[in-house]
Amino acid sequence: LTQTPQRREPRSRLWAAGLLSVAVVGTGAYMLSRPCVLGGCDRIPRAQSLCDAALVELADNPSPQTVLDMQQQLSEAVDLLSPIPVWSLHHRRAQPPLKNYRRQLNDLESVIDAQQDATAAAEASQSPPHPVQHWQTVAAQWETAIARLQTISSESPIYAEVVAPKLEEYQNNLATIQGRIESELAADTSVNQATQSGSLATQQTDIATNLETWETALASWETAVGQ
Repeated sequence: LTQTPQRREPRSRLWAAGLLSVAVVGTGAYMLSRPCVLGGCDRIPRAQSLCDAALVELADNPSPQTVLDMQQQLSEAVDLLSPIPVWSLHHRRAQPPLKNYRRQLNDLESVIDAQQDATAAAEASQSPPHPVQHWQTVAAQWETAIARLQTISSESPIYAEVVAPKLEEYQNNLATIQGRIESELAADTSVNQATQSGSLATQQTDIATNLETWETALASWETAVGQ
């Protein structure tokens, strides 16, 4: 009875030592398998090349598809640098460009969202005339697109070539829609006033019996027509 625990104790220690060895080896293998742990780190220059290629495409008023292509390139650059672990000798060097690529990527995502709002607003503006409520919805879409662009810093590398031209374009489109709304509201007011003048002219015509009352009715009809 006293010998059984004595035999199990060395066996338990052996199992524990084995498990610890497996854990240590597994952890070490994992740490060594991460990017840029052994030797050099080609991911940093590869990511820089992707970013440089994306910025080259900024020239000549890039199209919406060009912006999407830039987003893809910057996403790849972020994916290259993100897995570099903190125990890598290259981790610290990768952080500044990684932060920069993420910021540019966020800016591009705001541009893409703004482009989608602008497309919806442009499509909704087709086949006029539309009631005031419809134009107000379109104006709200342009305002949303503008607000997205205004979140991007003027210091962003994409501001001058991408953000500023679109911001000016969207603000001009918003001003056009606001002018339509003002015109529609003025037209509605004129129609309402004309309807009231027409109703008054009808009443005056029905009761007109002499030159003076006929002239009064005529004046009301002229007012309605003018309105």
